[in-house]
Amino acid sequence: MRIPKDSVNQSLYFVVRSATTGQIITNPTITTLKLGYTRDRAEPVSSAFLTALTDPDDPHADNKAIITNATIAPGEVRVDFPDAPFATGVDRVQCRLVGTGIDCAPIEAELYTPPAAALAAIQAKTDGLNFSGTDVKATLDSETVTTDSASREASKADVSGLATAVALAAHDLKLDGVASDVTAIGLIVATLQTILSDLTEDNAGTYRFAAAALALTPGLSSQFVKNQALSNFQFQMELLDGSPAVGKDVSGYVLKDGAADFVPITNDPEEVESAVQDGTYRVDFAAADTNADIETFLFLAGGCRPYFFTVMPAS
Repeated sequence: MRIPKDSVNQSLYFVVRSATTGQIITNPTITTLKLGYTRDRAEPVSSAFLTALTDPDDPHADNKAIITNATIAPGEVRVDFPDAPFATGVDRVQCRLVGTGIDCAPIEAELYTPPAAALAAIQAKTDGLNFSGTDVKATLDSETVTTDSASREASKADVSGLATAVALAAHDLKLDGVASDVTAIGLIVATLQTILSDLTEDNAGTYRFAAAALALTPGLSSQFVKNQALSNFQFQMELLDGSPAVGKDVSGYVLKDGAADFVPITNDPEEVESAVQDGTYRVDFAAADTNADIETFLFLAGGCRPYFFTVMPAS
C-alpha cells in the first residue's frame, strides 16, 4: 500500500481472526481492540481502546472503528487512524489492530512524496536563487553574488550553487524512488545538474556553458526569434520506460525570464501520425510564447517522461 506523506483521515481495513484457531471472528467487540503503528526506526505506538462508530459510512474519527458488514465481509473492521503515522520523516510505517486473543496481519504502508509537494520542496530549497532577464543572483551560505547575464554569462559560484541546491533537494526527497511520478521529476533534476555543471572557463573567474551542455537542451535556440511565431516545432514524447508515447494528450508550458511559474502555451500540441517514428508530436508556438530573453518549455502527459528544453531566442 502507498500513502502520500502527511496524509490525513486515513481509514484502514483489517480482517480479525482468532489467535488460537485462525478462524475469522465475525463480530469482534470494537471496544476491546486497540490500533497501533511502528514508523521506521522508531518505538511502536499503541492507542487506548477504540470507540465504536455508528455506521460504516460515518466520517473519519481518530481512534474509532466499526465492523463493515458481518454478513458480506465477516470479520472486516474499518479502523480510523490518527495522522501521526503518516507524517513526513520516514518512508514506511507498519499499522496494526491488536487485542486479546485476536490475530490481524499488519498493513505496511509506503509513504511517498506527491509530485506537487516534491516540486514545492525543490522550490523552497532553491529559494534565493533568482534568474531574471537582467542579472543572475544567488544567495549561497549568506553570501550574495551578482553577475551580468546580458552576455549569457554566469559565475561558477552561481551555477554550482544552483546545482548543489537542486541535488540536495533531489536527495532529501528521494527523487530516485520507485514511484513513476517521482522518477520523472528525478529525470529533470539529473539533466539540469549536468547542464549547470558542464562549464568552460572564460577569463577573470567567468564561466560559460560548454557546447556539450547546451546540446542537452534539444530546442536549438537558433530556431527561436523573440516575439515571432514558430510553426510546426516537432519533438518526441517517451513513456517512463523510454518507449515511444503514442496517443497521449500532451500539454505545453513555458517559463519566461524571471517568472514565478510555468504558464500554458497558446496552442496545444498534436500527435504526428508517423509510420517511421511513433511518439512524435508537433506544436505551433505563437509570438507571445517566444517573447522572452530566456525561457524554458515543458511538455507533460500522463505516464510520460517530461520533455523540456531551455532557449535564448534571437532578438
